[in-house]
Amino acid sequence: MEEWIWPLWIGLGAGTLLFLAVLIPLLVWQYRRYGHPPLRRIIGSLAVSLYAAGLFAYTMLPLPEPGSLDC
Repeated sequence: MEEWIWPLWIGLGAGTLLFLAVLIPLLVWQYRRYGHPPLRRIIGSLAVSLYAAGLFAYTMLPLPEPGSLDC
C-alpha cells in the first residue's frame, strides 16, 4: 500500500507548488482582464495543476534502480 501513498504526496506537493508558481501571474492577468479574480477560474487552475502533478507522479514514480535497467 505504501507504493501508492508516496506518489500521492509527491503529486499533492508538486501540484501545490505548481499552482502557487502559476497563481501570481494568473491572478494579475485575470485582475487586469476582468477587474476581479474569478473564483471558478482559480479553482479550475488548482484542479488542473493537481491533476498534472498527480498524473506525472503516478506515471513516472517510483523510478527504477539504475542497476536494474537492462538495454
